[in-house]
Amino acid sequence: MSAKPFCVRCLIREMTDRDALAQIRKYQSQVPDHEKADDELYEERLTVCKECKYLHLGTCLKCGGYAEARAYRTAQHCPLGEQMW
Repeated sequence: MSAKPFCVRCLIREMTDRDALAQIRKYQSQVPDHEKADDELYEERLTVCKECKYLHLGTCLKCGGYAEARAYRTAQHCPLGEQMW
């Protein structure tokens, strides 16, 4: 099996780094249900992140966090402002 080509605008779940993905999944499993974004909102947020010039290897260069972690909590917002998400 060949590795996916290196992509700076990928999310962690699209990379071959399974350790990082496992960290994200563990984090998500610990978020209380009432704080979780529903699937539709989560995917909408990640779509915005994937188009952003500040996404680099799954990390937001503006806040320094993993996009998939920040987008998972309803109360979190894009560091570029709520007009993004």
